Amino acid sequence: MAIPFDVVGAVIGHILLCYDLSLVSLMGIIALLGMVVNDSLIMIDYANRQRGDLSAYDALHEADIRRFRPIILETARQAYQLIPMAISLGFGIVFAQPLFW
Repeated sequence: MAIPFDVVGAVIGHILLCYDLSLVSLMGIIALLGMVVNDSLIMIDYANRQRGDLSAYDALHEADIRRFRPIILETARQAYQLIPMAISLGFGIVFAQPLFW
């Protein structure tokens, strides 16, 4: 169920950040399709471990932030060529997360 949301999220992310879809973007979308299941399991596992200290909503919010922050805050010069892939991955993950709440 999450795959259509991932693809839509990747396209919307490119539109919002004014990047064209490229071959690297499509490789990011393909990686995203395989990663969405694993990532959602990691996020839910982290949220479940935080449930003792936080409410369900706060635990999921914290898990989302921990999974998305490294993608957005990368500023290394070597990473510029991978930005389209990171946009595909990052926005695809964000758009799929409401499915797991």
